[in-house]
Amino acid sequence: RYVFIPLFEMKKLVIHGERLGIPETRETYSVKMPGAMFREICSNLSVVGETLEITVNSETIGFSCKGSFSQALIRCRNNHDKVSIGGLMDEGELTLAFALRYVCTFTKAAGLSEYVKIDFTEEMPLLIGYYDDLIHLEFFLAPRIEDDDSEGSF
Repeated sequence: RYVFIPLFEMKKLVIHGERLGIPETRETYSVKMPGAMFREICSNLSVVGETLEITVNSETIGFSCKGSFSQALIRCRNNHDKVSIGGLMDEGELTLAFALRYVCTFTKAAGLSEYVKIDFTEEMPLLIGYYDDLIHLEFFLAPRIEDDDSEGSF
């Protein structure tokens, strides 16, 4: 019988810009869903546009993307299809936008654990975490800030 011990080496993704510290906060919403489902949602939306908009409330989480010629929306309900939404949930509905290319990069780790945990807090970085017995991998992504001068496609 052979025992395989996988060894991984990951390169850091260096984004030049202002250094951002991650303060200790309690998430407003915390979503747990299958990692493969999250990867598929992000992959499908990456064909449409560049910005992923996530809207979450106590009942649903919605992933949407707008492009120059189309738009898409994928909604998942709480306690349905292995999706659970928790957290403080006292803010009502929360909508945040993120650079989809970085979210798609983070979904490449979805094969490391069965579930992904996504934590949302207004005006704070998004936390995408993969956890298992031997794995504790977290990614942080600052929300995308829209310019007042920019106009939407739709």
